[in-house]
Amino acid sequence: MNTNSQEYQHRKQLAMKAHRSGCVIFSPETQKYYTPREFLDSNEVVKYIVREMVPATNFDLMKPKIAIKKKLEELNKTESEFQDFLRRMMSAFEMAPKTK
Repeated sequence: MNTNSQEYQHRKQLAMKAHRSGCVIFSPETQKYYTPREFLDSNEVVKYIVREMVPATNFDLMKPKIAIKKKLEELNKTESEFQDFLRRMMSAFEMAPKTK
């Protein structure tokens, strides 16, 4: 990893901001959460954009509690979708859980 590259310096700047703020970094593009250290070591590319007249990046900073809550909601949704899928498969093919 070239620590002198512009990409690395942009990651470092964002990682330091997240660390100072006590935040994790979320990539909407890859749907991944990073600690500041993980982000610094990643291959993510920081793009600077203007959002509502405010300079921003293509990443979101959020408090760990919020990130955990979002991941838990995602997990619950996935589990619910799986249960629905399982019910449909069992019903469509007349399968029943095996009893011991």
